[in-house]
Amino acid sequence: MDAQVKPKQTPKTDPDKDPGQHPIPVPFPLPTDEPTKEKQDKCQVCTNRKVPLSEATCKQLQTLLTKTQHRAGVEKLCQKIEDDTMLQLVAQKLNEYPAEVATIFLTDITPVACGGKNYLCENVDLLNANLVQAWKAEYDALKPAGEKPRNDFETLQVILKMQTTEQTQVEHLFEIVNASGTGETITGTPQEKLQVFLKRYSIADCQTCGNGATYGIPTLAIVWLNAQYMIGLYDAGLTDAYNLLSTNTFLHPSTGNWGFVAKSGVNHMISDIRTRSLTLADIEHLDQGLSGSTKRYDLKRQGNKGYIEYKSYTENYGLNDLTGIGSGSWKDFDQFIAYLSQPEVVDMQGGSLEYVFDKKKIPNVNDIKSQFRTMMVDDSNPNNLQLKPQGVTVFNTIWGNNGLRASLFPRTDYDPNYSEIQYKDAALLDFIEIVSDVNNNFYKFINVK
Repeated sequence: MDAQVKPKQTPKTDPDKDPGQHPIPVPFPLPTDEPTKEKQDKCQVCTNRKVPLSEATCKQLQTLLTKTQHRAGVEKLCQKIEDDTMLQLVAQKLNEYPAEVATIFLTDITPVACGGKNYLCENVDLLNANLVQAWKAEYDALKPAGEKPRNDFETLQVILKMQTTEQTQVEHLFEIVNASGTGETITGTPQEKLQVFLKRYSIADCQTCGNGATYGIPTLAIVWLNAQYMIGLYDAGLTDAYNLLSTNTFLHPSTGNWGFVAKSGVNHMISDIRTRSLTLADIEHLDQGLSGSTKRYDLKRQGNKGYIEYKSYTENYGLNDLTGIGSGSWKDFDQFIAYLSQPEVVDMQGGSLEYVFDKKKIPNVNDIKSQFRTMMVDDSNPNNLQLKPQGVTVFNTIWGNNGLRASLFPRTDYDPNYSEIQYKDAALLDFIEIVSDVNNNFYKFINVK
């Protein structure tokens, strides 16, 4: 008989004792969207980026590059924004815009030479989607004319707040403007109202705009602070604060000469009120009629403590300028006379009447005092100074205001035996001497701020 051949047996193995044996295959790692060096190598953008890109971010950047063909701008975003999620959101926001707009943004952040820390191009590392949206709001408002303000980083930060945390205040501003019943009514979505605001302040100064020292409208940051301060006064009960926020003043529609004058003047006024921290306890009214006159005052203090008048004159704007005061046809002469006749005005040292001129436009207060002197004094004969007709009117108005007359010409300073006519004649001679000297306390009512 043939010998029986036994089948070959496969030796049993114990996986616990033989780690080389794995009866159940080890699964491959699950897919992940975390940034890896392998995925970065597959990305066609940002190949030199220190922090690897996630697949989602890479797709957004590649889409942006294809859309704009602006590799320098896309690469700058990659190199400056280290956080992958933040970079993805910025690229995603830009991809929401038309190719032309996204291209302009990328051009803005990659100029031939960046001007410094105040420029958008120097702050790309601080970008987020909301700042991109702020840039877009300024772009939409001003289009090509807005190249300077949309590249001003401070301006963009202000717009960012107006779009997000302070959007309710923007809405409230327009509620006050519309409720005032003066000027135009402005409606629309919050974004449309912001557009109105930005368009009307397209002529505001900015850190990168290069406007001269005498430029009349402050930066958007100060303009918005002024608006917020007036909103606060209105809400506190000073209802005529709307006079300073209306479309006749703060939101004047023109960006030309009249709009410039209106917005420059009202921001000068509000800035001073805000700097002084004046509240409802200090202000009785704003922009109301002077008693017995068709002229108006800017600010009346509570408790019959007098007035503050704001002047935003320049040196080259017809009778609205500095030299207009001494010209013999000063457009605000009647207003000055109306102030002097008010019973609340009892001194000329700034206690009950104060004229505040814009220091950015006229930095030297003595230039203003000299024009007031020219208005009143005829010094054609230095040995015999006389008053011009306007000077006579000023003196007679002061004489008719008992409180102001007693302050400037106390009866006890004159011979008790003088008749009223003699008393007035003597006071007139003193007045000529007083107003001839620009250093006299009489001129302390004039200030520059």
